Amino acid sequence: MEIGTQLKAARQARGLSVSDLSQRTRVSGPIIEAIERNDFSRCGGDVFARGHVRAMATALGMDPQPLIE
Repeated sequence: MEIGTQLKAARQARGLSVSDLSQRTRVSGPIIEAIERNDFSRCGGDVFARGHVRAMATALGMDPQPLIE
């Protein structure tokens, strides 16, 4: 399963909206939505993409390491 798909499934399983996750992570809603579509072009580069994925995974109670490798 792709990274964005896993993050979206985890967010939905926890009953969180994109806005809820955005507030918890300080990652903007449009970037979260793009990541959930496996589109990392809006992140501003690999370092930022990994940081956003790490923040999202942590906020969702997931281990971020396998996702960012």
